[in-house]
Amino acid sequence: MEAEEFDPELMECMNITSMMQNSPYEIKKQPNGQPDRSVLRGPTENKEAIVRITAFPGVVAHRQGGGQLAKRLLDEEEREERKSGIHLPPDVKQSRDISRGPPLNGTEGFRTRVICKSVVHLQWGKQRLLTKEAGTSRHLDAMRDGKMAKYEDDRWGFVELFDRFLDVHKDFDRGSY
Repeated sequence: MEAEEFDPELMECMNITSMMQNSPYEIKKQPNGQPDRSVLRGPTENKEAIVRITAFPGVVAHRQGGGQLAKRLLDEEEREERKSGIHLPPDVKQSRDISRGPPLNGTEGFRTRVICKSVVHLQWGKQRLLTKEAGTSRHLDAMRDGKMAKYEDDRWGFVELFDRFLDVHKDFDRGSY
């Protein structure tokens, strides 16, 4: 599994004290008193909080449709458009309506709610290149043209945990997995 960057909305960090003590960021105060973590101290190679271990996977509930909140937001958006008083020429309005697609009524899409955050152990590091580019046109072009060297070089020195497991347990039957 590829390393992923820490997302505080979906994850809770087990080793937050250690991460703060070893942070590559120098925390300075902005004139308004807010902390500014944009200044890096030392090398910038390991500047991302990367999930090393997932101790407990989070639970996210999904429900189809936008519900009452979606309807309320759509109503507010419509009121704001009317209140703004901007009168668009008919051709511009028609073009905008076509590009938007059919009118939304609040039953489209999915709602999500985080029931329980993932519990993770982090380390300072760098996300591998393949993770950031997988599925992009650049990555697909490289696969088509057989120019995957930069992606293979990016993995040099890394061993996936499951591959290590298979090396140790050569008799493991993948079919039963």
